[in-house]
Parts: sequence; structure tokens; C-alpha cells
Amino acid sequence: MEMNRRAFKMNYIGIDPGLNGGIAIIDQDNNVKLCIPMPVKNGEVDVRTLAVYIQNAIKESQTFAILEKVGAMPGQGVCAMFTFGQVVGEIKATLKILKCPFEEVTPQKWKKCVLEGLPWKATISKFIASENADENTIAELKKIHNRSKASAKKDAKLVACKFIEKRFPDVDLYKGKKNPHDGMAESLCMAVYAKQNC
Repeated sequence: MEMNRRAFKMNYIGIDPGLNGGIAIIDQDNNVKLCIPMPVKNGEVDVRTLAVYIQNAIKESQTFAILEKVGAMPGQGVCAMFTFGQVVGEIKATLKILKCPFEEVTPQKWKKCVLEGLPWKATISKFIASENADENTIAELKKIHNRSKASAKKDAKLVACKFIEKRFPDVDLYKGKKNPHDGMAESLCMAVYAKQNC
């Protein structure tokens, strides 16, 4: 199957699911054909628009997609997890209906491959309060710890943005905003992963 794919022109799709995610498509020559934030309509992922982008890629050539496999996140409510799972299910159904072969890959797996040698993993220490600390001090220390944890996660996400800015300098991750769109960057990283591994 791998030799078969390489004999034909290929498009590689990366999909970072979720409202702040993105979709990216590159071809076998590393030309970026698409890199946009996840299409959203009325506060939900617009699966119809997503399907149009995927269908256009399929019409052009053989296509393979990587869909980020994300598990439950600590602190995420049951409703949020259910909604996110529903979105992922809709994206998977879209890929299947369009007969677009795909693989679900964990963030750790694609990051280890694509961002090799870069500090993509957020290093977060466990919060341990002193036995002598009173409740107010513990609460304040927890707030500080949570802020540093959020900052470490944000810095780790920026690694993908910096990688994409260097590898694909013509791609605008800012889209008129102050900060780069990490969902776009990560979806493009997944498209690179698809090209390297499929």
C-alpha cells in the first residue's frame, strides 16, 4: 500500500479537532494547500465546510489524513467532554463518508516525531503544600501553581508555532491576531507527520 501511495500524487491532511483547532493540507512536495482555523458556525465545528475542504483534496489526488486523538483533559466537565467527543465523532464520520483514509494519532506520538529535539513537552511540577501552611496560603500557592502550569502548556504549544513559522514561512498563523493560532500550527504539524509516516 505504501508503494502504491507514493506512485501517485498525494495530499496529506492534519486535523486538530475542537473549536480552537485547525485543518491543514500539504502535498507530496511540501506545498501548503490549506492551513486555516477549524471552521466554526454557531459555536460548533462546521462539519459541512470541513467536508468541502476534504472533498476538494480528495478530488485532486490520493489523500491521507491524521486526526489528533485526544483524551479527557483534567478539569474538563462531563458536558464539555461529551461535546468534544461528539465533534470528533462527526469528523470521523465525515472522513469515512468521503472515503478518506485516516489514522488517529496521539499528540505525544506526532509531536515526538515532528518536533523531535524541541521542548514540546510542558514540564509541570506537582503541587505540594507545606504541612505548616494555613488554608489561605495553600489557596494562594495553588493559584500561582495553576498559572505557571497554564503558562508552561502555552509555551509548549508555541513550539509547534515556531516550528511551522520556520519550516513554512509563507503560512500566516496570526490571521490578524496578536498571537499565533496554535490549532493551525498543530494541524500543519500533523499533515507533516502524515507525509513522513504514511
